[in-house]
Amino acid sequence: MARLSRTTDEDLVRRLRAGDEHAFEAIDRRYRGPLTGYARRVLRRSEHDAHDVVQDVLLAAHGTLLRDDRPVALRAWLYRLTLNRAIDEIRRARHGEVELPEDRGDAGAGDPAAVLSRRETLHELVEDIAALPERQRTALLARELDGASAEQIGGELGLSTAGAQMLIVRARDGLVKVRDARDAECPDIRDQLALARERGVRPSEHVRRHVSGCHACAAYDKDLRRLRRRMRALLPPGWLLPAALLGGKAAGGAGKLVAGGAVAAIVVAGAGITLLHRTTLGEGDPTPFALRAVGPFVASPGKGQRLNARTSVVLATVQLGAGAQTGPPRTVTLTCPTGMRVVGPARPDRTLPIAITYAPDLSAMPRRVVVRFGDETLREPLRTRVGVVCRRPDASGSYAANPRRTRPGERAARACDTTYAYLKPGAVVNGTLRGGQPISVLRKTASGGWSRIVADVGTTGWIKSSEVCPR
Repeated sequence: MARLSRTTDEDLVRRLRAGDEHAFEAIDRRYRGPLTGYARRVLRRSEHDAHDVVQDVLLAAHGTLLRDDRPVALRAWLYRLTLNRAIDEIRRARHGEVELPEDRGDAGAGDPAAVLSRRETLHELVEDIAALPERQRTALLARELDGASAEQIGGELGLSTAGAQMLIVRARDGLVKVRDARDAECPDIRDQLALARERGVRPSEHVRRHVSGCHACAAYDKDLRRLRRRMRALLPPGWLLPAALLGGKAAGGAGKLVAGGAVAAIVVAGAGITLLHRTTLGEGDPTPFALRAVGPFVASPGKGQRLNARTSVVLATVQLGAGAQTGPPRTVTLTCPTGMRVVGPARPDRTLPIAITYAPDLSAMPRRVVVRFGDETLREPLRTRVGVVCRRPDASGSYAANPRRTRPGERAARACDTTYAYLKPGAVVNGTLRGGQPISVLRKTASGGWSRIVADVGTTGWIKSSEVCPR
């Protein structure tokens, strides 16, 4: 053992992989003490915790070194494993202070205010790193602490070099965004929280990051939710609001919409339906859930994506009562802003225990639609959101987010009326064209009776030449 204690790290790793268990005893003796001290400074908690962290690290290192024969810078690798494991412990326990080893060469090291500021900065950095997804954190620590290349990190994580580079970029970007959110002004954050509650949408990621690390703003957000619950306690049994509370006219019979302020009710017989909130999202607002069945009309339909130009989403939050439906149909009417038309539905990602239909047919792109809920019996009250995606046409009359433009050799035109596009003249429908929709004419049949077209949304097919009008 005395001889092994003078052996280099590389030789110890080579001997261990060759089956010499004494080699790992030498690694343990060489690094257990320094690693424990390092873990203790990171955790700034009991010595027992630091010993546990290092024990886990050495056990994991032993198994990894035996399974993997790639070269490894042992000292840097062990310290990175220790920091990573300590951060896991911080993330799990979330108690006590956190401190990294001080950089004693910093200017102002003798100034208590400077020392305190530096420690607070390091505390925040460790907390921010702990909040990163595990793979991003591993990639960033390997790059910054070990100086590992993207290729080496990719090999360790089972990724391509480009994939490893992207992980590192996302980790750094995440740390910057967390810092920016933490430094944001609390009054601005609270204004955005109140606005999100008013619109019935989820606060932005920037706001959520700030709230997660700011006790005062988190308390404000909690107060907003508590106030909303208390206001709902004012609702009479059955959620049927009298006209006096609504500040408007009487309901006027079953199935009529009664609106007043932020709350509205549809008074119906039987189980009934209540319109709790309506909101309209516009350009730049994040979508509350993935927008499906909107084809080429929304450039980024994923949840949380910003709505592109000329796009709105009209949403209604409704509550359906439990029990069998015995009265008039449960419906809610949604209307697009002026100059816009419905291009598709906006439904929650989750599957609902009740059917939903829209009238008129959305392919006709109406401005106003009636959403009807099915007659299924509900075992318990159902609260959900339904809506429609609305679009405003561009100068060519296209509602597409990225419309196909007429190319050289083609003739710009439009569909005279709503019609079908066929795969073959008069046979096999390939899509529907609405009246006025921009199209490009590619060619005609020998008789001239049919025209081969491609629409602004990419639909191709044959339509009767008599249904092609000048644009």
